[in-house]
Amino acid sequence: MKKKKTLLSLSVVIVLVMGVISIAYAVPSYLTPLSAACPGTSCTSCHGPSGPPPFTAYGTSFSNISTHSTNPSGAIATLGCPGATPTPTPTPTPIPACTSYMYTWGACQPNGTQTPTSTIGVPAGCSGGATPLTSRTCTYTAPTCTSFTYSAWGACQPSGTQTRTVATSSPSGCTGGSPVTSQTCTYMPPGNVMLISPATSGFMWDDTYKRLGIGTTNPRWPLQIDAALPIGTFNVTDATSEGAFLVTENGNYVGSFEGFGSNFGNTALRNSISLTSQVNDLGSINLITKTGGTWLTRMFISNSGNLGIGTTTPTQTLEVNGGMRLNTSRTQPACNANTRGTFWVDQYTTGDFVDVCILSGGSYVWRTIAQ
Repeated sequence: MKKKKTLLSLSVVIVLVMGVISIAYAVPSYLTPLSAACPGTSCTSCHGPSGPPPFTAYGTSFSNISTHSTNPSGAIATLGCPGATPTPTPTPTPIPACTSYMYTWGACQPNGTQTPTSTIGVPAGCSGGATPLTSRTCTYTAPTCTSFTYSAWGACQPSGTQTRTVATSSPSGCTGGSPVTSQTCTYMPPGNVMLISPATSGFMWDDTYKRLGIGTTNPRWPLQIDAALPIGTFNVTDATSEGAFLVTENGNYVGSFEGFGSNFGNTALRNSISLTSQVNDLGSINLITKTGGTWLTRMFISNSGNLGIGTTTPTQTLEVNGGMRLNTSRTQPACNANTRGTFWVDQYTTGDFVDVCILSGGSYVWRTIAQ
């Protein structure tokens, strides 16, 4: 019996010692930072009025934090002070459904519709709800035409005007603009026109104005030929001769368009066509086109032999006023004496190379100068 009492007393002592140890640990480990962060905190804040080991709800939450023993301040930051009203978990605000939309509309298209470039739902942040528009009808206004091409000018009328029609206009789909479809001209009325026999000859002579018409009953120039087929040929019957259309001024030779036979005296000109300008030291050759009502020289050969493209005052053998494109899709020839000095562009899907044929070290080679 005495042995049992001794064992019971020993158990009580162990329990008390463990409690003291627990309390002793709690005071420096937990209570100190709790008291610092939350004034008025005591053991009862975690264990209740009866002390440990029972736990209050706060004490249970505190002990359930895995780092409460090594980082009590972190546990306090998570739970707050004992007795504080817990921060309620915010209730998510439901996303409202869209009831309408604000649009930014793109340009009106030729088919009379336009599509939005941006769509913003109302109220802000909404989702779903009303279906947004993807297009709407609109009134299309075509752009104004700024550039035109034309047909040839018609015959000059007794009113002193001649007309033409617009062939194309730009930009695409445009309307209006200011095309030039009429201009003044000098009307030449028909004179005393008579048919040159026989009646089927097609020759008409205007004895008043001394004009000859071929294929027309109203020649307006000293010689007028109207024909659907080529108007004629220069047929050189003598192989040593030439056929020419000559231009003179007061009997002086100005220039010509000539064809030379296969046995012409100057061998360099045999079997060739020549456009000549005869005036010594002054003559030049122009290739001219008319654009937008203005005559423009496209190619010019000076009396000194300089060729100008886009310029009428070339100072070198070749002068180009503008860009020059080398677009060689053919196979590059061998580099030799005949191709020496030739530039060549090799085109590949991954890039291009610019080569020049040169004589280097006694051999002809293609040398890449740019890529």
